Amino acid sequence: MSAFFQKPNDMGGSLSENHIRQRLSEILDGGKDLSMALEKAKKPLLPFLSTKDQASRDNFNLITHNISIFTKGLHELDNLLEHPEFSSEMHTP
Repeated sequence: MSAFFQKPNDMGGSLSENHIRQRLSEILDGGKDLSMALEKAKKPLLPFLSTKDQASRDNFNLITHNISIFTKGLHELDNLLEHPEFSSEMHTP
């Protein structure tokens, strides 16, 4: 089991459901900050859309697409954490 999913000061135990929720919420918050930073970082690249260099346009589109996928994943995690059945489907080993 990854150290991320182990209780502090516990060599073999697993996290409680509340602790897992807390960690996922922290990941979500950090991911939202990263997503906003990526959107801001994308703005200086906008001139590449008007360039005749297809590779530059393709790179910009790839960056935009990856940011979109990342943001969609954050929304799905957010929805999962808010879903009432999350706790009933959560299993701890």
